[in-house]
Amino acid sequence: MGGFITAVIAFFIGALWLPLISAIGITGFVDTLGALLAPLYGIMIVDFYLIRKQRVVLQDLFSMDAQGTYYFNGGWNRRAMLAFACAAVFSVSTVWVPVLSDLAGYGWLIGACLGGLLHYLVMRTHALERIIS
Repeated sequence: MGGFITAVIAFFIGALWLPLISAIGITGFVDTLGALLAPLYGIMIVDFYLIRKQRVVLQDLFSMDAQGTYYFNGGWNRRAMLAFACAAVFSVSTVWVPVLSDLAGYGWLIGACLGGLLHYLVMRTHALERIIS
């Protein structure tokens, strides 16, 4: 599955190279890609160190059991996806919105910190809900 996802992404990058990426430049492309991946990094780090306290349940990593540690809403952690989307929009905006152009060099750092912070806040409420129920 990972190979398939990589192939699809590579196809789109290859297909868009001439008409889009060459028009915006390699710098804009790399900055946008970094700003898009930064929230994912922040979410993963915060989840591992602050939320999960460096504990990984190996049996639950590959389990689709609804009672598993990593099972969320049909296998998708919608709270993490929401945190990613909000942080990614702001992070990518630092690259493309002229008003935020002073923050362009910090897009990756802002995205990682914002993604991690939002993920921590939404998952903290999720942990409280699990304890109460």
